[in-house]
Amino acid sequence: MKKISIGRVILAGFVASLVFLFVEIVLEGSVQLIFGVSETELMREARMTLPSGTLYYVVTIVYLYMVCTLIMWVYAAIRPRFRSRLHAGLVTGMIFWLFVVLFLVNYSNIGLYPLKLGLLGMGFNLVEIPAAVIVGSLVYKE
Repeated sequence: MKKISIGRVILAGFVASLVFLFVEIVLEGSVQLIFGVSETELMREARMTLPSGTLYYVVTIVYLYMVCTLIMWVYAAIRPRFRSRLHAGLVTGMIFWLFVVLFLVNYSNIGLYPLKLGLLGMGFNLVEIPAAVIVGSLVYKE
């Protein structure tokens, strides 16, 4: 089994985070246009405070990059066990999507997160995570 190329994992994580952000923007815009609902409006309905400011955006982007890099590291670790990049990417994406679902279900269950927002997040992440992993996998080479 070959060693994991950490430099490639970091680069793939960066690319995956850019794809994730792009897909997030497209999905949020599409949902708002088609259904007339946005995450911001749902948060206001739930009386949740809306974060803002430079620090919020910096932390969010760094967090997203770190998560995407971790996802790409897991992809690199399981890649040799699968025949194709696509299959390994989809499996990795579904593993992380299940983690997201488990957290959102738990947060909704204990009342920290409204169910509507949780369902919207699950739907968004069902598209965002596999798309990010698949594009990131094109960058990663052993």
